[in-house]
Amino acid sequence: MGSAVSGLCSEAETNSVNLAPVHECLFPLHVMKATRKVSDFLEMEGVPEAHAMLKQRSLLHEWHSGMFVLFISHQWLSSSHPDPQGRQVAVLRDALQGMINGSVDVTVDFISRTHDARSMSQRTRQQIAKGYLFFDWFAIPQITARTEGINEESTRSDAASAVKSIPAYVEVSNMFIALVPEQLHKETGLLCNYASWLSRGWCRAELWCHLLSNKPDTSMVVVYSPAEAEYMFPLDWQHNLISEGDFTVESDRSTVVKLGDMAVMSKIQHLSDEGPLSHFRFYLALRPRLLGRERRDRTLEEFLLHFRFQGLQEAAEDESPMNGTLSAVMSGDVKMLRLLAANRADVNFKLCGLGELGYFDTQTVLMAAAKSRQEPEMLSALIELKADVETRSRSNIVCAYLVRSPGHVKVLADAKANLEASWPLNGPAALASTETVAAMLKFRCDPNYDYETFGVRYGPLHSMTLFGRSNRDAVTTAQLLLAHRANVNAQAKPQGAFAQKCRAAQLEVAAKGFEACPMQTRFEASAPGITPLSLAALMGHEDLVKVYLEFGAEMIPNARGDLPEDPAKRKRGVLGGVLTVSDFLRMSGPPEAHGHMKEKGWLRAWHPGMFVIFTSHQWLGSAHPDPQGQQCAVLRKALLGVISGSLQVQTDPVTLINRVSPVISAGLRQQIADGFLFFDWFAIPQITARLEGVNEDETRSDAALAVQSIPAYVEVSSLFIALVPELTHTVTGARCNYISWLSRGWCRAELWCHVLSNKLSTSLIVVHSAQEAEFMSPLDWQRHSIADGEFTVESDRSKVVQLGEIAVRAKIEYLSSAGPLSSYRFYLAGRVQLLRQKTHKYWERDAFLQQFRFPSLQAAAKDTSSMNGLLCATFAGDVNLIHNLVYMEADVNLRLHGLEHFGYFDGQTLLMAAAKSHQPARVLAALIELAADVNSAAPNGTNPAYMMRSPEQMHVLLNARADLHSPCLPLGLAPLTGVASFSSTETVAAMLQARCDPNPSLQGIGYGPLHGATFFSRSNRHAEGTVKLLLAHAADANARAKPQGNYSWICALARSQCAVAGFETSPFMSRAFASLPGLTPLAAAAFIGCQPVMQILLRHDAVAAANDRGDWPDTLATSNQHLHLLPDLSTFGV
Repeated sequence: MGSAVSGLCSEAETNSVNLAPVHECLFPLHVMKATRKVSDFLEMEGVPEAHAMLKQRSLLHEWHSGMFVLFISHQWLSSSHPDPQGRQVAVLRDALQGMINGSVDVTVDFISRTHDARSMSQRTRQQIAKGYLFFDWFAIPQITARTEGINEESTRSDAASAVKSIPAYVEVSNMFIALVPEQLHKETGLLCNYASWLSRGWCRAELWCHLLSNKPDTSMVVVYSPAEAEYMFPLDWQHNLISEGDFTVESDRSTVVKLGDMAVMSKIQHLSDEGPLSHFRFYLALRPRLLGRERRDRTLEEFLLHFRFQGLQEAAEDESPMNGTLSAVMSGDVKMLRLLAANRADVNFKLCGLGELGYFDTQTVLMAAAKSRQEPEMLSALIELKADVETRSRSNIVCAYLVRSPGHVKVLADAKANLEASWPLNGPAALASTETVAAMLKFRCDPNYDYETFGVRYGPLHSMTLFGRSNRDAVTTAQLLLAHRANVNAQAKPQGAFAQKCRAAQLEVAAKGFEACPMQTRFEASAPGITPLSLAALMGHEDLVKVYLEFGAEMIPNARGDLPEDPAKRKRGVLGGVLTVSDFLRMSGPPEAHGHMKEKGWLRAWHPGMFVIFTSHQWLGSAHPDPQGQQCAVLRKALLGVISGSLQVQTDPVTLINRVSPVISAGLRQQIADGFLFFDWFAIPQITARLEGVNEDETRSDAALAVQSIPAYVEVSSLFIALVPELTHTVTGARCNYISWLSRGWCRAELWCHVLSNKLSTSLIVVHSAQEAEFMSPLDWQRHSIADGEFTVESDRSKVVQLGEIAVRAKIEYLSSAGPLSSYRFYLAGRVQLLRQKTHKYWERDAFLQQFRFPSLQAAAKDTSSMNGLLCATFAGDVNLIHNLVYMEADVNLRLHGLEHFGYFDGQTLLMAAAKSHQPARVLAALIELAADVNSAAPNGTNPAYMMRSPEQMHVLLNARADLHSPCLPLGLAPLTGVASFSSTETVAAMLQARCDPNPSLQGIGYGPLHGATFFSRSNRHAEGTVKLLLAHAADANARAKPQGNYSWICALARSQCAVAGFETSPFMSRAFASLPGLTPLAAAAFIGCQPVMQILLRHDAVAAANDRGDWPDTLATSNQHLHLLPDLSTFGV
């Protein structure tokens, strides 16, 4: 038919896709539409119909310029029909539909992912939806199974012409898909999968014609299953030569090899004309190896001319991605390598700019020689020329990891490379031949691994299983490793950065659902505790599953609880129960359960881009979280207030005094209005009250899985709300409020997972009532460790504590790479205290410098950053380091700066930081011994005595003659007021024993210890005991606040604001300052809604009295929506 047959073969139209067509077209290209607009491929079911029937039904279209064509390469599953049961096309239909709607996330292969974050774009998904499909069975007429002796090259039928035109079809196609789900061949019973597809000569030819074309995009998608597709690893095609492929018709080999030759030569010619020069040199160097030809050494003049270098010195000193040294190595030219090295070429240079070809930045030239399968003599020459065999790339691998032959292994062994560690064995097990692995084992490589010694993430069996789909030797390698006593039941233990990746993957799986995530994410989510058997099951590698079972593999769950056959894996953690905020605001009464809400169609499945508000709260009943709808009523009113702007969210009072309060912007208010709400009762299916002895972590119900996933839901949510109005539990009668919420282990876990996430904003809103919401004080979460929390189910404690450990470790690892350095040091220093670890080891000097990233102890001592060496040592509680740093002239009276977001404000001293961070008394004693000023004050006047958090700290300051009595001007509060507000009852008792006055003179802001204990009683679980203690020491239950000086003016301004805007619609702090003059402790308790403190005061003869504005306690309670207090206040008249 000639090269001008039909529209496909006209030069102008072919050039619209490929500027340099290489292969001859002998038959028109017929394609099928891939969208749902007509009776097309995606709407078909069952076994695919042949060309003639589809053509009869007018479902085929002849190719023309402008079509977006998907070329589908696959193996036939029988001799007479490519897919006799329709299994392959079923996978293809689902995968294409997933690509179109975004549920199948196509990303780069496992290995390239550390260097390339590319994924399928929205534009490509749209092109697929509107595109056309080439699938040989319906695109080529009368195609038949091909048997030995029948060479279609010699026939002239349309079918033969079409088959011969397949390389041309590939070239004009826009996307290449290798359809390789694991299936059995109908007649032979052999597995057909990615490895077998890679072995086929014709499949290799199709692949090469695509990858070596001159299209702008030659990436290739491998479809493993309906839910898994990835871009091909570049070395997969480079290591699968056409000349070595399997051919059903052996006489095809020479013809098809010529196609490869043409493709390589055309690629080189195109790169010669168009560049880039690095790629031209790369393909030129590899051409003999790619084409299976013998290579030859070149003279210097030939080499320079061949690779386009101006001279020997330029070739030796070139720093481009394909310099002279790499050109010599990749072309296997040892003599030229030696000549270049003699002219000072660097044999230890790090690669750059060749990542898309499979050679990643920071890998060495020795690694490139190994992974490109050069002869052992090349590696020997490099090592002889001083190439370092132990240099590591940024992914922490060495050359031994990349060996590809027994010869490579011997060369490295002779060079004394460390082959005995298990980590280098992971590479050959995954990517090399069984013979190479055998050579490694011969040199005493350990088929098992030592986590503590090497920090290995997983062992050779795991590695081989993970990459086994592209390695034809996977089964024999597994058998060899097991014969050498590799542990078939070994469980992976990710550490370091990889552990952080696993945690992030678990969050993604929890949010999207297991099957909706890419395989890389599914693997990372499953990796902690996974066995080789489970990994083989996850990867769908049937032969490896059989091998492992034969060698005694057991059904061991991973850390997530997944077994190899566990069907719960498909359902785990789908966040499928969020409700639109607008729907929630229209509801009333007690919230309905998940099942009812789902029936009514109100619930939405989470997807990326949703603005989700996670609502954390306590249950008010054993069978229903909010049986009277009181919590939800508060939440509805609060959300309406935030959206309308009538409820202004400010920082907590302490933070507000020290820094400017953030505000909720109009944009955030709109996001809340348009957002979605997570509330466990309607978000989680069939959740029940949890009783002692019933640990849902061990169950397999949907409810239990969802409960386990709650911390993950927190991390994918955009806003966190602690819903903590003061209410009474309907069964126990216990008070449920902010203090009780903070005491709960699960609530702390939710809180920590939010605060320690890597979201841009980790601020948290505490809703105390319909009229009051504030941003949480940073110290509230820091002083409430998960380990100390209360659990209904005690056996939950260890599992939930692990969540905290993972969150802290992940935060530190994230900050280690992303910064800022001050935050990294803060969390690193505070880790032991945050996690309540029982053993406190002092830092060794070198470890301290390395971990905290100081070049020397002198630098740590002289550092003036916000987390300098002395602050790191103090927050770590390390007295030895404190002494060493001060001896190096570190300033023990330094002033803090830049740590406000952690609750440590500018101008406070190191001694204050030690006190308020709950450091042991010995730390304060060391600082004082080293001349820290015990009376040095912050800009607002507060001093170390004001910040004390334990009786032991108090005794240290007392012995140092700190002033425990004088008011801290300009704030005007006595140290006892600060301790009563924020510390324990025992600390208050110690101060009273030291003769601190419970009724000090009032200055500045003008209130005393009893007011302070009351004002901050909602977040201090010691408040009730402190109030009783103060009253027992004759604190005045009817004392009236008397703001003075500037604070008197602030109160007057607040009164004016409330008069203009209205008291109830003014910000909380404006209401507080407006109410402060003349406010009694009883009125303060009514104002903040603290019923226990109010009742204590009433029992100690507190009387209802109006403040200077005329507000009575019941009025203040009503204005702030604390209506539960009114019965206690009803005995008082006006």
